[in-house]
Order: sequence, then structure tokens, then C-alpha cells
Amino acid sequence: MDRGPPQPHIMSAENNILLAVLVVAVGLLSFAFLHGGQPNERDRVLRKWVLSAVAAGAGFLLIGLRGPLPDLLALLIGSLLLLAGFASFHDGVRVRYGLASLARPARVIGALVAAAMFYFALVNPSFPARVNVLALSTAAISFATAFLLVRHRDRQPLSGAALRHLLVITFVAAGIASVAVVPLSLAEPDGITNVRHASRWIQFFWTVAGVLNVTASVALGLILFSGIRRDLELSEHRLHLALEAANEGLWDWNLATDEIYLSPRYLELAGYRPGEVVADRAFVRSLVHPDDLERVRQAMENRLRDDSGHDEVEYRMLTRSGNVLWIAGKGRVVERDAGGRPLRYVGTIADISHRKAADERLRESEARYRFVAENAHDVIWTVDLDNRLVTYITPSVERLLGVKVEEIVGQNFLKTLLPESAERAAKGLGKTLGEIAAGQTHDLTRLIEVEHPHPDGRIVKVEMVINYVLDEAGHPVSLVGISRDITERKAAEAELRKYRQHLEELVAERTRELSQAKEVAEAANRAKSTFLANMSHELRTPLNAIIGMTGLALRRATDPKQADQLQKVEGASHHLLGIISDILDISKIEADRLELEERDLELAPILDDTVAAVSSKALAKGLGLETSVEPGLAGRRFRGDPERLRQVLLNLVGNAVKFTERGRVSVRVREAAASGLGSLLRFEVEDTGIGIPVEDQPRLFSAFEQADASPTRKYGGAGLGLAVSRAIVRLMGGEIGVESTPGAGSVFWFTVRLASGPAEPAAPPRQAEAELRRLHAGRRVLLAEDEPVNQEVSRLLLEEAGLLVDVADNGAQALDLARRNAYDLVLMDLQMPVMNGLDAARAIRALPGGKETPIVALTANAFDEDRRRSREAGMDDHVAKPIEPGLLFATVLRWLAARRELSA
Repeated sequence: MDRGPPQPHIMSAENNILLAVLVVAVGLLSFAFLHGGQPNERDRVLRKWVLSAVAAGAGFLLIGLRGPLPDLLALLIGSLLLLAGFASFHDGVRVRYGLASLARPARVIGALVAAAMFYFALVNPSFPARVNVLALSTAAISFATAFLLVRHRDRQPLSGAALRHLLVITFVAAGIASVAVVPLSLAEPDGITNVRHASRWIQFFWTVAGVLNVTASVALGLILFSGIRRDLELSEHRLHLALEAANEGLWDWNLATDEIYLSPRYLELAGYRPGEVVADRAFVRSLVHPDDLERVRQAMENRLRDDSGHDEVEYRMLTRSGNVLWIAGKGRVVERDAGGRPLRYVGTIADISHRKAADERLRESEARYRFVAENAHDVIWTVDLDNRLVTYITPSVERLLGVKVEEIVGQNFLKTLLPESAERAAKGLGKTLGEIAAGQTHDLTRLIEVEHPHPDGRIVKVEMVINYVLDEAGHPVSLVGISRDITERKAAEAELRKYRQHLEELVAERTRELSQAKEVAEAANRAKSTFLANMSHELRTPLNAIIGMTGLALRRATDPKQADQLQKVEGASHHLLGIISDILDISKIEADRLELEERDLELAPILDDTVAAVSSKALAKGLGLETSVEPGLAGRRFRGDPERLRQVLLNLVGNAVKFTERGRVSVRVREAAASGLGSLLRFEVEDTGIGIPVEDQPRLFSAFEQADASPTRKYGGAGLGLAVSRAIVRLMGGEIGVESTPGAGSVFWFTVRLASGPAEPAAPPRQAEAELRRLHAGRRVLLAEDEPVNQEVSRLLLEEAGLLVDVADNGAQALDLARRNAYDLVLMDLQMPVMNGLDAARAIRALPGGKETPIVALTANAFDEDRRRSREAGMDDHVAKPIEPGLLFATVLRWLAARRELSA
């Protein structure tokens, strides 16, 4: 065939070089990204896209170049390469993104383009025809690619709309440039002249179309490639996250290269860090317990041969630290070659140690339950509520009822009871089922006592604990019960009831006896109290006379010898008074009737009075007496019972003087602790006496006990003072103790808690007599006293203080005098003939103006009950006998001053 004269080249040398460089670049990129490894589905799709770009570039190059190939052959091969590139690209898009709808249109377009190209190449192989075929083919590829980008933009892995629009514009421009070539090639019928004339424009548009197509295809391929890589990385990342969430490790075994990949979680389970070991067959095998190695190997071989099996296997892993983990391993073959030989084997492992431990505990629990159920003395059973049949019962039923398990399973459980028990159980069952039907399902446990017949003729009494079991809909389906033999317990309860009845009779009788004994004891206690009260009165009354008369005699004594004798009488009287007071205090302590008063007090006067009381004895022995008050306490006032505090101090100081022959006795007081409500004071009495052995110290504070209780003891005493002192100190919120060394002396200490008192001190008692003479001389006082000597003592003391005194021998005379005269003060003895002081006080209070007259009780009874009774009778205060002059003067001064203020 005559091809005519030589025809111009479509492409210039420069354009050919540019296209060649683009093709080489695409090839290098495809080699760099896709080299190595076994290709998977994603890699194959990606290679289709890259090869489509390479084929398109090669097609352009072959069609536009003059070379060793004939033009017709170059046209044919170039056209086929363009068509192959178009088909490969769109097939990759369709497979990658699931665009199945593009399959048929792609095949139709490809077939039409191929037919046209073959037709024009064979029938009319002129230069214009070649150009037109090539231009139209290029335009079809460009417009189809742009259509895909627009139509399926939501499926494209492009980063933004701007990039997608740029690619669409590029492919459209390439199509338009290709179409622009066609009219230029059809200028003349022969096409030769115009083609030559227009070759520059054809070359220009053809170059533009080729560059735009190749550039856009390569860009789109690279973008899709990066999208695939991102999808792959995202998928792998999500897989790792899923494995980590499932707490599983991943392994990937490339059988072709024998490379093994172990995930970080896999290595963590084994006790290693990533990069610390080389993962190979030997390492993986070393992690499997030797006893489980064969089982694991067999499971893997089974899966490598056949994918249909299930190769999950549980085995023990030996960790780096030597611990043993239970592992659940799974695996599957994910890739095989054409011959079915496995290429990649992938799987996971999970730590199931906790589950294994739980399973083991469950097995042990089940074994224990089975052992307990089969060996328990009680009988455990279940009953189906639909037919009332026993579905399960433990072997212990043979011990309880004398029947075998198979004899009772499948039987109606009510028929195993005596008729009375069966009727009672049926009623209880019906009642509970009715409650459940009504919605009462909060408590489904019932307790019932029944009786079973035994084959040997005995009646077995049984306690049943029954639980009702509900299904998911809340309907009762079965019973679970425990039966216990209570025959012996019932017999014991019957016997116990008999004993209880007898015991109640004994208790009632014993109660009557105790009641009688209580009445006798109370009568004895009342008699004791009455006796002590009478003894106190009878003893204190003559002592009052002795001490009072002795004191009056001392006031007038001028002869030193006589004064010394009177002082000895007074001292002996006070000693006797102390013994009587201790005995009475012990009686109060035993009766729990010792009470404290609450008055203002200062520490210094109490210490001075205590030292003054024993100064004569200390002076006689040549002992030094020292007192020390902490500076902050010297001027402070407290609230408490000064008499009881003085009693404790006098007892301790008196003992110190008595048991010390030479040296000194020191009395100290300091504040041990302070609070807003008061102070804890610590008193110490130290002597240089004989000391006390350690073994005798615990007995010192017991009643009627002494360190030396032998008949030949040197020092006397009743042994009551320290016992009374301990009781008083404890009532004051403190403690008492001793520290002593034989031959070196002793330190007796005690603490008391005293509330804070008023800041202004009261007038000292020793100034009261002078104040009476100065302020109240000539005021009238009624003295009611039946004992003549006490009358005289009290009258003389009051008259020496400048008061006018009327004397009554009994309460009736006192009442008559109070009715006829107005008195500023009444001193009333409690125990008097004709009318006692209590009744007289009540009667005086009933007289006109009697409510304002102060009445002070003179009592020889040292019991607090007597003082309470005097207050209830209307008396304002009391003075105890034997009367201490200073206290009497202070009391009279206080009430006369109050009377004057009231009158004013």
C-alpha cells in the first residue's frame, strides 16, 4: 500500500523528551512504592493505577514518535496501550471502591474505542485519520476520568474539594485540547496541505493534551496510593487498638521468608519489651510449656493443612520472670499461593489465667458442694412445682428417713409426710403460691416443722427450710429445701420446759426469800443508820461540852501550867472527835452517802489551819513545819468543800508528824493542769520519818489497815484516816498515792479538781468575832438547846461577841419566845424534848414575820441527810457540834448582815 509522501511528526523532540521523563518518573515511583513482598489485593489494585499511567504515557510516545516501527504498527500498538491504560485505571477504581455499576459502561466504551481505532488504522491509515483516532481516544479518556471524579467524589481519597476540582479541570482541559486537534486535521479533503500548514497548532494542542493527561493521571495515582497507604495504616492502627482493647497479642508468620512479627502486647505478656528479642521459631517455641508443646504444634499443623478446622488451643506460656500464664491461642492462614501452599499464618493470643483460676475455683467449689451435699447430715432436695415431684435429693436422706435416693426421687414429696404434716405443708404451699401470684416476691423463704414415718416405726421430726425459685417471668417453678432432724431437739425442748417450769417455781420461792432478806437487811441498815445518828449525837453532845468548856477556860486561864493542861484536854478531845468523825465517814462511804459541799475557799488559810492544828506536836518533837504554795495559786479562790480538803490535809500532815522523830515535814501545793472550768491541784506532804516498806504500801488506803498491825506496834491509830481520805479525794475528781523508802521518809500526794471561785475573798473567820462586836452588838439571838452545858457554852460565846441571848430548853419554848419577841437570829438544836428543832422551825416560819428570820441549825448529827432535812424544814444554815467558835461567829455574822440588809 502506498503511504504517500513523508508526513510531519506530531511531537517535537523536546516534547518527546518531556513525555519520556514523565514515564520514567512514574516507573521509578511505582518501583519505589511497590517493590518487595508478596502482593496482596490492595497492592494489585494500586499497581493497576500506576501501570495505567505508564501505559498511557507509552501510548502517546509510540504514536507521536518516528521510529523503527511502521506507522501503522506504531498507531495500532499506541492505541492499544492507551486503551489498556484507560481500562486498567477504571478497573482499579471499580474494584477498590466497589463501583460495580461502572463495569458494563467501561467495557462498552472500551469496545467501541477499540473497534474505531482498528477500523481507521486498517481502512484509512492516513495521517489525519490517525490524528483524529488518537485525539478522540484521548478526549474519551480525559472526559471519562473527569466524570468519575465528579460522580463519585464521596468515594475518592482526596484531601479536599480544591484538589478534586483542580484534577477535574485538568482532565477536562486535556479532553478539550484533544478534541481541538480534530478540526485542524480536516481542513482539506486530502488533509495533507492543511495538516502541514496546521502542524504547529496540532503539535501544540497535542502536546498540551498529552502533558495534561499524563500529569493528571500520575497525580491521581499518587493521591490514590497515599490514600490506600493511609487506609492501610488506619486499618492496622484500628486492629492494634482492637487487640489492645481485647487484651490480646498478635503474631504474623511469613512462611515464605520464615519471618515472625510479634505485637508489643504479645511481648508484654511474655515479659519482654519491643526490640529486646529476635522473634523466630526458636523463641516462640521457648515460650510454650514443654508439656503443651506437642499439642500446640499439632493444632498449628492441622490449620496449615485445612482452614475448615478450629485450631483454638489453650496452653501454658513460660514468661521471662519464670511465671506461668494460661494462654488461649487462635490462628488462620490468610494467604496461599496458586498451588494452595500457605504463605502467611496470622493469629492472636489472650491471657486466660484469671479465667482458668476462676474455673479451677469453680471446680473446687463444685467438688466441695458435692462433698458437703453427699456427706452432710442435713438433706438437700429440690421439687418441681408443676407436679410436686422430687427431682433431686442428697444421699443423707438414707440416714434421716431410712430410704434410698432412688426410692424417693420421682415421688410426690407430700406423700413422704404423715397425713397431718402433709395437710399442713399443702396449706402453707398454697398460701405462699397465692402471695407470689399477688406480687409478694420479696421474701420467698419459709420454715416449717413436719413429721416423717421411718421404716422402723419411729416418727422423725424434721425442720424444713424451703426456698421458692422463680423463672424470668416471676412464676414459681421449683422448691429448694433443706431438711434437718430435730427429734432430739424437740425431746430436749420438752425436757427443758419441764425444768423451766420447775426452775420458775424455785426462782419464785427464792425471790420470796430474797425479798424477805432484803427487808431484813434494809431494816438492819435503817437500824444501823439510826444507831450511828444517835451515837453521833450522844458522843458529840458531851464532846461539845468538853471542848466548849475547855475553850472558855483557856480564854480566862492565866496560869501557864493550867493553860497547858487545858490545851492537852482540848487536844485529846479533838483527837477523839477525829476518830468519831472517821468512823461516821466510813459508815457514809459504805452506804454511798458521802457528799461534798460547794463553797468558796482559799488554799493558804487551809494550809495555815492545818499546820496550826499540828504545830504543838511538831514543836514538842523539834520538827520543822514548812508550807509552799505555787505563786500563781496564793491569791486565787476556788469552789469546793474546804472542810473535807482540810480533813485530808490534816490526816496526812498529822501522820507525817506522828511517824517522824527528827527532821522536818513539808506541805506543798501546785497546779498540775488547768482548763477554763477550773484547775487540777497536786498536794504533797513530805516527811523525813521512818518510811514504809514497798510490800505494805498497797494496804495503806484500806479501812482498818496499818503498815504495822502487830500488837507491839509503836504508833497507834484506828487505820481509818487514809481510807476516808481516798474516798474524799476521788469524790473531788482526783487520786491519792505514796512514794516511800524505809528509813528515808515518805511523800504522800493527792490531786483534786476545783472549780474557779470569785475574785473577792470573804472575811477571815478569825475576824468574825470582832466584826460582831463592832457591827451587831446588842442584837437579839434565840438559842434553843436542851443540854445545859451546851447551853452555857454557846450562850457565853455569843455574849462575849456582844449579842443578847435568850435561851429555850426545847422547841415549844423556842416557839413561844419567837411568838412573843422579834429575834434577829435563831440557833436551833435539832434533837430536843417536847418539840424537836425541825417542827419548831416549821412553826416559826408560819408566824407573822417568821419567814424573814434566819434560822441556823445546831446539830450533833454529821450525816448529810440531817442537813437536808433541816433545809427542807426551812432552816437557812447549820453549825456542826462540837461547836468551833470561829465557825460559829462567822455563820452568825453572815446571817445578821443579811438580816440587816433585808430590813434596810
